Amino acid sequence: MIYASEATGVTGVSTISLAHILGASEANNRRDDITASIMFHHGQILQVIEGARVDIDRLMRRLLNDRRHTGLRILVDTPISARVLHEPISVCPDPATMLQRVGAAEISRLTANEAEAIVDFKAAA
Repeated sequence: MIYASEATGVTGVSTISLAHILGASEANNRRDDITASIMFHHGQILQVIEGARVDIDRLMRRLLNDRRHTGLRILVDTPISARVLHEPISVCPDPATMLQRVGAAEISRLTANEAEAIVDFKAAA
């Protein structure tokens, strides 16, 4: 699954906020056998999540109720034959470059194809 959302408050810009999100995500994702990658860029979030359907659905319910972001929209929700991510959570180190590689100016305007291309670039790195 790939989703995009808008960060609220200091989410995505505060180092403390990011550390809290990543710490909780790593613990939860290890527990639920989920692998994920997240990108923060100018107050916007893009996240890729891989795992069993039941675990992804449970995570999505938590995310929909999370006040740290709003406007969550699912870009891709399809089964995969094999995971491309191998860590419980990783952060995209250079979101501007990834967006530029797919020809997008910002996360909020990404199409499903562009989001999948970003995942492919990450997997190839």
